[in-house]
Amino acid sequence: MVRRIVNLGRNFSTPARRCPRIVVVFAFAFFPIATAGAQAPHLAIASPTPLIVAEDIGRHAAITVRGLSEGMEVHGVDVSQIDVDDGTLDAVLNAAAVAGADYVLRPFLDVRGRRVTVVAGVYEVATGAFVSGSIRQGRADITFVENAREMSEELGPSVLRAHEVRLAGDPPGLPDTLVSLEFTGGEEGARVVLGDDFEIGSIAAGRVRAPFFPVPVGTAVDVRVEKEDHYPERFEFEVDRSEMSVELPRLRPHRRWEWSARYRPQRIFAGGAGLRYFPEPGELFVGGNAVFSLFPDFRNRTLSFYSIDFDLRAGTYFFRPVTSTIRMGASLGAGSQFTMIATPGGWRDGDLPPQLFVDPFVMPVSLFVEANFNRLAPFIELDMQYGFGHAIAFLEPGLRANLTLGVFFR
Repeated sequence: MVRRIVNLGRNFSTPARRCPRIVVVFAFAFFPIATAGAQAPHLAIASPTPLIVAEDIGRHAAITVRGLSEGMEVHGVDVSQIDVDDGTLDAVLNAAAVAGADYVLRPFLDVRGRRVTVVAGVYEVATGAFVSGSIRQGRADITFVENAREMSEELGPSVLRAHEVRLAGDPPGLPDTLVSLEFTGGEEGARVVLGDDFEIGSIAAGRVRAPFFPVPVGTAVDVRVEKEDHYPERFEFEVDRSEMSVELPRLRPHRRWEWSARYRPQRIFAGGAGLRYFPEPGELFVGGNAVFSLFPDFRNRTLSFYSIDFDLRAGTYFFRPVTSTIRMGASLGAGSQFTMIATPGGWRDGDLPPQLFVDPFVMPVSLFVEANFNRLAPFIELDMQYGFGHAIAFLEPGLRANLTLGVFFR
């Protein structure tokens, strides 16, 4: 061992003519190390912002920042942390510039029970250009630090590539990714959810902005809009540019009660009304109808007979969602027709008193189709009734059909 150290020292005590060669070798050996340290990008990680206002993210924020910091350092990125009270992009960029950072990572957190969602975007501080982004979900415990490190596997290489372009003097180009997404219109206070369960906020003053949603241009994004006591709406839009503004549909409120005006065209003078109650708004209903019919005797200028139909029914809609323009449904029930007969001479002239007949029936099925225009819904309805024969029946026993036209008022 001593001999090796002596020989090593002897090798370093080389004649002067060999010194230039040694200096050159050492220069080439240490140059990459020196330049790598000098050219390593400086990334500032901003304090996470809650995705939902007033959401408590304190403990999870610390875990997230720790995981992101450790993961980015593995990729050779110099990392620092900055505290930003105002989570807007301009405030984050200004704080990162004061810290002397080249890039800033802007994270958002959404904590729901035992699940945490992290949305992160990286921006170039000098230009505000978007560099890369990622979304990650995991359990709300210490193991989530591993998920944060995994996010760095996506973000770290993008930062290094962008920094190479920056050092080369080429202007950084925005990737074909959705950078800015805003929703307008809709119902005040309605919640906007992207995908399966990624809530970005509620409509306030007619708009809500998604903090960041890294989706490649050309993909379809599923959106669900919800509000208490309203029917939810779901739709898709295609990302066709990096900055988008999407108009939200109006939501239809739940309605527990509705009434209808009804007319039976198979009778010349027949009109009535109905009332329905919805235990399950827009789906299940119970209700009743009454239709009054006149059968005049034009030759004798009097009434031949008149009748009143009463029925109770329960039903449901099917095939189409509650917000569809055309909806179909079915019901079943029972009722009775009360018929008053006048004598040929006219019971008002005192010939004979009028006669009352009662025809009870069951309704095994009633089919209807309606055009849903929110507060008004014109409909056509076909009732299949089965009548029973008995002593005071006016109609023949058996199956009969009644067609009804009308409008639901909501």
